[in-house]
Amino acid sequence: MSNKFDRSQIKGMFDGPIIPVIMKLSMPILAGMVFQLFYTITDTAFINFIDPSNPAIIGGTGYVFPIIFVAMALGNGLSVGMSALVAKGIGEKDEGIIFKTAESGLFIALILSILMYFFGYMFSEEIVKGLGAQGDFFKFGHDYFIYILPISGFMFMGNVLGGILQGEGLMNKFMKFMIIGTLLNIILDPFFIFPELNFGIIKLPGFGLDVKGAAIATVIGQVVSFIYLVSVFIRKQTLVTVEWKFEHVTPSIMKRVIKIGFPQSFGQLIMSGTFLIMNKIATSVDPIIVTSSSLVGRMEQLVYMPIFAVAAGTITVVGQNLGRGNLDRVEKTWKSSMLISAAIVAVTSSLFIIFADSIYGAFKQSETVTFYAVTQTRVIMPFMLLSVVVIITRSVYQAIGYPIPGLLITALRFFIIVIPVMAFMVYVLKLGFMGILYSHLVAMFLTAIIAFFWMKNSMKKLKAGTLNTIK
Repeated sequence: MSNKFDRSQIKGMFDGPIIPVIMKLSMPILAGMVFQLFYTITDTAFINFIDPSNPAIIGGTGYVFPIIFVAMALGNGLSVGMSALVAKGIGEKDEGIIFKTAESGLFIALILSILMYFFGYMFSEEIVKGLGAQGDFFKFGHDYFIYILPISGFMFMGNVLGGILQGEGLMNKFMKFMIIGTLLNIILDPFFIFPELNFGIIKLPGFGLDVKGAAIATVIGQVVSFIYLVSVFIRKQTLVTVEWKFEHVTPSIMKRVIKIGFPQSFGQLIMSGTFLIMNKIATSVDPIIVTSSSLVGRMEQLVYMPIFAVAAGTITVVGQNLGRGNLDRVEKTWKSSMLISAAIVAVTSSLFIIFADSIYGAFKQSETVTFYAVTQTRVIMPFMLLSVVVIITRSVYQAIGYPIPGLLITALRFFIIVIPVMAFMVYVLKLGFMGILYSHLVAMFLTAIIAFFWMKNSMKKLKAGTLNTIK
């Protein structure tokens, strides 16, 4: 078994320059994220083309998004838990991880899938109405919810297997997993949504299922991606094996996956809830701010994606070196990942700041929306480097099996600090729109400082053997 570990070792993982290793692991993840962002844009466009004059179509699907976000948060938690555990197990050359992790993770995914399907289909109408959808908004939202719900099971299972690939450092295979479903979804969308496709020279029939078709195309794409992942394991292209044996389901491993990964899920849910509160405060100032913030948020994804890609690679490098006992290299990885991310963010955010007028002007929104969007970009993006510290530090905490500080840092920024500060600046100091922006800067600044010095202290404890990580 030790020879198998050695053969699967990534060149430069445990010695030599660390930045090339991080970049090698991060770039495939970034490529997959770019494809998924492209899918989000095209999928929204296709749904909008059903009837651009009817806001209930896109609005109805928008009401359902909080439930989809919950499923995504749980899936991301599973992926993080699996990748951190597998990476550490490989570093330790732990054969128990190799034989039992996959089935244990898949069993968690199975339980989540059953719960999602049961409550989703039993209470579908109550859920969609409870999210605020009425009339045509309810009709389209409910149709989309019913047909998109099957994706949850394949998403949970896919995140388990994808997390294993990340933990092993098989990022090219993980990238293919992300791209396959995305491309297939984009291709199938128009065929399932529209009754006819007119390419000028040729006309092709479609299914004409409107929002239901969009959901079905998404599910098919996810199913095919999952089949690809299963094929990778069936062909024995991974170090971690899937024997599909129930006796490999191990409560202790399941407990570790949940403890490491689900704080990540909870942190995402905190962020979601905070955005709802911030939107209410923004609406009290000027409802147009919500529109401009949504526009800026889509653009900010392009700045954040490289950071999240580096963070994913960081989990693999930190986890494997932690398992091997290379604690100095763990700390070096943390610092190097922040340096790489900062360099990328400095370039991308500068471009947005310089060309903000042209970027937002291209959306042909009102002058007020464009003004708010440009102002938000030029006030917030110069300080995006602070987000690098928080995101990379959180990923390192997940990788070393000490996820609670990462959760608390997320809660600090997105709830404990930003909401009271925003309310104070808007309602007490009467700073209006600028008060909203300044509150974000205060939260970014304070959490970056806390995250940096908390991790410095944690690194000292880790080297001293006194950090209470999840074993």
